[in-house]
This record gives sequence, C-alpha cells and structure tokens, in this order.
Amino acid sequence: MGPNLRPAGLSATVGFIALSAGSLLLSNLPSARSDDKSATAHAAHQLKSAPGAADLPFDVQFIDSMAAHHQMGVAMAALVPDRARHAELKEMAKKSIDDQRQEIQQLNKWRQQWYADKSSGLNMELPGMAAMKNMRMDKLKAASGEPFDLLFIDEMLPHHQGAIDLSRQALTKADHAELKKFAQKVIDAQEKEKEHLKHLKSQWSKEPK
Repeated sequence: MGPNLRPAGLSATVGFIALSAGSLLLSNLPSARSDDKSATAHAAHQLKSAPGAADLPFDVQFIDSMAAHHQMGVAMAALVPDRARHAELKEMAKKSIDDQRQEIQQLNKWRQQWYADKSSGLNMELPGMAAMKNMRMDKLKAASGEPFDLLFIDEMLPHHQGAIDLSRQALTKADHAELKKFAQKVIDAQEKEKEHLKHLKSQWSKEPK
C-alpha cells in the first residue's frame, strides 16, 4: 500500500493523469482536509482513458496510469483516521499514504526525465485499472467503526490486486529497467499487504459485536 508523511499534502509537481475528456496536470494534490480527499476520490471515479493513450509508449501509459491508481489509494487511505476503529488499520493507512506519495513522486520524476513532451498516457483499459471505477467510496465515507474497517478491507483488496495486475504488465512490456524494478517492488509489497488485510478481516470478523 514508503516514508515521512507531510502534513501539507503532496509535492507541488506530482504528474499527469487524464480526467474525463482531457488530461489534467495534478500540480496540487489534496491537502489533509477531508473535503479535498472526497473531491479526489470522486474524481477518480470519473477517470477515462486519455485520447490516444493506447498509442503512446507503454512506459508512458504505465507511469500515468499507476500514478492515478496510487492517487486513488491515497484518497481511500485518507478516510481511515477519522473513521476506523482499529489502531492497526490507522497505522497501515498512514504507511500506505507515505509509500504511495513517495512512489507518485518517483513516477513523476521519471515522467519528466523521459517523456516530458508526451501527452497523457492514462489508459483505463490496462489490466488492473478497471477496479478503480468500482470502488464504493460513498459507502466508505458513510461508514465508521467496525463496519468501516471491514468495508475498507473489502475495497482495498481489489485495489491492491489492480496494482499487481498493472505492475505485472510492466515486468514484460516496460523498456526502462527502473520501471521493471519499481513494478516488482509494487507486486511484492501489495501481495504482502493483501495477505495481512485478509488476516485482519478474519480476525476482526470474529470479534464480539
């Protein structure tokens, strides 16, 4: 789901993703305020492939699509502090935000180094991306306590699987060795966290109501 959560929000230059019928430069991602997180989560539901994205080099598609996928993960994890019952889930969410912010920044750095002249490569047809549209953010925002914790796990598991599926494509299709290494890191981390989330769900589901 890497390090040092910054209270003011993400870096001022995070990267490109496409939103609806055009591309949007996310120069200012959400701050720690809940209304900003909700807006970002809602925007993620509206994501569509950028025009011509499928015709761009795979590495551009992977970078922009993974950045959008990670941003959705940040928006989901940002709901946890004010809603979750279990401290362990809150700790996991904080680490998730830290890790994904760091990875978005790394993706943006490569984007600027390698493909600054390319249009948005956000491709919702890539394996793993469709799950973003199925996230039940409204239900998550309306829940709290134990129901929230279990629902969050139910929503995060397919989100993790989406990142794994997308990363597996990069292992064979990416031109840059850095992206292949990045993808393997994502796979390893998300697989490990999936198993932990499943364990927590099993444990918490047995707790007295």
